[in-house]
Order: sequence, then C-alpha cells, then structure tokens
Amino acid sequence: MTKETIHIVLSSDDRFRIGLLATVRSIGLHLSSAHRLDVNILNCGLSDPDEVAKVLKRHAATDATIRIRDVPLERLDRLSINRVRLSKAAFARLLAPSLLPELDRVIYLDSDLLVTTDISKLWEIDLHGAPLGAVPDPHYVFLGEDISNCREMGINPFRRYFGSGVLLVDLAKWRNEQTERSLMELGEPGRLVRKFNDQSILNAHFAGRVRYLPRRWNQLRFHWNNSGAFAPRQPGIVHVGGSPKPWHFPEKGATGVNRLYQSVMNGVFVPEDWMPEINAQHPHPGPKAFLQTLKLDIRSSRLGYFRSLPFVWRSLRKRRMPAALPEQRAAKS
Repeated sequence: MTKETIHIVLSSDDRFRIGLLATVRSIGLHLSSAHRLDVNILNCGLSDPDEVAKVLKRHAATDATIRIRDVPLERLDRLSINRVRLSKAAFARLLAPSLLPELDRVIYLDSDLLVTTDISKLWEIDLHGAPLGAVPDPHYVFLGEDISNCREMGINPFRRYFGSGVLLVDLAKWRNEQTERSLMELGEPGRLVRKFNDQSILNAHFAGRVRYLPRRWNQLRFHWNNSGAFAPRQPGIVHVGGSPKPWHFPEKGATGVNRLYQSVMNGVFVPEDWMPEINAQHPHPGPKAFLQTLKLDIRSSRLGYFRSLPFVWRSLRKRRMPAALPEQRAAKS
C-alpha cells in the first residue's frame, strides 16, 4: 500500500538544533503507519547542515525524507525586526512559496514544539478555500492589539488574532496571489506599527481569510502545564514558548512539558556541540518564573478576554469622536 506523504516545514539555525530534533522526533513517534514524512528544513545558518540531516533521519522514528533548503538570508535584510535576539529563521516562512516550488500544501511548525498525537489529523483538515489555517492566539484577542495602525492600512482591527507557530498552508494559493511579495512589503520599515515580527505580518496580510484551527493544535506550554480549566484536555501540539526550554535543563523537573520532552528524547544521542550555553542566558526558573507562568495562564484562559476591554473601549471611542478641526489642533498645541 502506498503511503500518503505529509509535507512538514521547519526553519532553524544552530541555536534551535535540539528543538528541531525534538519536534521532528515527536511527529514520527505518533504518526500513523499509513503516512510518511517529507521534512523540509529551511536553513537559516546551520553550521553543518549535512550532520543535521543525518541526525534527524536517524532519530525521526518513522519513514521520513529529510531535505535541507538553503534560505537566501540577504532577502530578509530588508525586513524590520523588533527584537534584537530574534533569529532571521522566524521570517523564513514568508519565503516558503519560492523555497518550496514543487509543494502545494504544507504544515509549517516552529522548532520548539512537541507533537503529542498523529499529525495526519491536522494535515487532513479542510481549509475551505482559505490560504492559511492557524490557531487563535490566547494572549491577544484582536489584531489591533498588536498592530496599532490597522485603520490606516485598511485593516479591520477587530479581526481575530492568530499565532504563527503552527500553520496549515496552501502554497499553491500563495503563489497564485503573489503572497510572498506582499508579505515582504508589509515587513519593510515604516509599514506596520507592530509589537511582534513575522506573526504581525501574517496577521495583517491574511486578516479575514484564515481558517481558524482548534486550539489543541497550538497549545502554549504555560497553560497546558497546569491543566487549566480552559485548556484542551488532550493537546495535539504543545508549544514550548518562552524561556528556558526543556532542553536547557533536561534533568530538572519531572512534570509537565519537561516530562514530555524527556519521553520524546529517551534514548536519543544529542551531539555535544548541539548543547546550548545556558548558565548566563537561561537561569534556572525560580519564583519570578512561576509568577510569569501564572500571569500567562490567566491571559491564556478565557479571562484573557478581559485584558482586551481597554483596546475595545479606545477603538470605539476613537470611532465616535469627530476629527479635530485645524483651529482646534492649533489651540491644543
């Protein structure tokens, strides 16, 4: 029997090699025997891509093809990046139509995810003609909470906001609509007044044309750890957002996402030079980290909708207030 191929796309540099390995292995451990994987790695600065491909192939835990796709990083230099430490790998997904010309449908995954179920269930979701499938973001309800110049850009600020860590992508539609060029233009300095980066660009471009996926397909680790009342009981993908990551302290903590990571990586040999430098940048979590987790738990639950009320009030008030006349503006100044 011929196996159906599921096309997976991830991007990485040297900093996320362990996360990349854990993500790919977690997919393979739960994949049904009727499917095989075509894993495409967008190379954004891997020092030894051949070694990465060999390690991923060895530990994929399923029938998988590993392909390394070199990203022309100079094309990303024109984009404005809000966070100094953010890797260019975060923007590589914007170039997917040209980097993967032979693929029409893919699942894009961040390299800090742990898959806990058969990903073919995500692959088979019907997009109903939408160019993109994504999970609503639990921290921000409305698009205008991220992008403050929505109205000037002709975008409805009350569109539902989504996360970019898990995307079901119709690449054929992206090519037909010349989406790649539009995304790159939106990322140029001065276009979007935004808090985030690639996620802001994707939300602005696809506003109103997204197939929202069940929340279980991009469950943030903070809320899942504590099994909150509003978290899915059986997450399909756990997103290990924030820091530290489980691979920074794999021997610490036998609960939550650390235990899940340990079960995925059981018996896997990780090359020594893949181990991150953790002491200075990733201190072991203490009371401060606990309070941050609690805060994110609240924001991730339905109580998080209340934090959007000030934005709603300001937006409605702005719509009701008439524009100031020139003489009024002069008097204020």
